[in-house]
Amino acid sequence: MLSQLGDLDLLEEIGRGGMGVVYRARQRSLDREVAAKMLPPELASQPHVPERFRSEAKKMARLSHPHIAQVLLVGDEGGLQHFAKRHLGAGSLQDRLRQGSLSAEAARAIAIPVAEALDYAHRHGIVHRDTKPANIMFDEHGRAVVTDSGIAKAAGDSRLTATGVALAPIAMADAGEH
Repeated sequence: MLSQLGDLDLLEEIGRGGMGVVYRARQRSLDREVAAKMLPPELASQPHVPERFRSEAKKMARLSHPHIAQVLLVGDEGGLQHFAKRHLGAGSLQDRLRQGSLSAEAARAIAIPVAEALDYAHRHGIVHRDTKPANIMFDEHGRAVVTDSGIAKAAGDSRLTATGVALAPIAMADAGEH
């Protein structure tokens, strides 16, 4: 079990998706908790996958919006590619929906900032393409934040993110990105 990755102490696995494993981690240099996404070695050897992983990090690092999880660091330690975003530990919209339906007011309070975030990304040439309750997380103040851009499509980047291009999934979980 890997416990360190560059400047990060990996504390626990908190999610898995088509493009990586997400860990709750501590960034030592800045003494802060982050969500670190690592490309598993079994995917790193597949054609175009490392390029897609780096592309996701670069695309998201260019965005600065309060309702989009921004990339804080990117690294490659001995072939283990990773990036980190702010840790959003207050659960996902999927978690909330499992507890029951939302009032119209609560749904509006989530839908409006998420729509604004997606519009902002779209105006900057990025289409998320995987907007679902598991990919909408909440921060410590209860604000909705769009995460997990693993199949986002950047304008002119259809070779790496084309609809219908299969990626080798790794134990798809509903945890989303934290």
